[in-house]
Amino acid sequence: MNNRVRHIALMAVFSALSIVLKLLSVNLTTVRFLNFSPITLVLSGYFFGPFYGLFIGFLTDTVYTFTRPGIWNVFSQPTLFKTILNVLTTFWNLFTVSTMLWGLSGGLVRKFKRPFIGLLLLLALTAILETSINTVQMVLWNYPTKVIITQLPQRIIQMAFRTPIIIIAANELIYRLEKTDMIEIYNL
Repeated sequence: MNNRVRHIALMAVFSALSIVLKLLSVNLTTVRFLNFSPITLVLSGYFFGPFYGLFIGFLTDTVYTFTRPGIWNVFSQPTLFKTILNVLTTFWNLFTVSTMLWGLSGGLVRKFKRPFIGLLLLLALTAILETSINTVQMVLWNYPTKVIITQLPQRIIQMAFRTPIIIIAANELIYRLEKTDMIEIYNL
């Protein structure tokens, strides 16, 4: 198989896995508690580079947004300008940026001589940034302050619970996939 075709096929697999994992995440009230899509985003960034990690994160969040109930109501604005503005802020916002950061962090892990140290530092930082960025988006969307404040402890606990699992799973998968010839690190 041509290297370019193999590269595109593997990126599609990582995108699909990430989308499915995000769709299958477990929500407690309005807080997404178990979302392990960052594992595949980190792997895509690690094996394909930070740019492709960002792209797969963007694709994951965009497809996920299309599957949310009632999303098609954004097209029912009275003017074309309001429709375009509503679509841009609904489909691509700070939630999208926080998803893309996971792919970027996977690409930056390659800069470390020991991937586990890179995963430990970068993914912990990414988890903190994700929670902070998502909180800012909630404020921008005029969520009630009471809701933001009462959900913040749940979101912090979720981050503290989920981040070590993501680090350990990503480290194990990177280790195992590097030992096989299935995936090689692409420098495109």
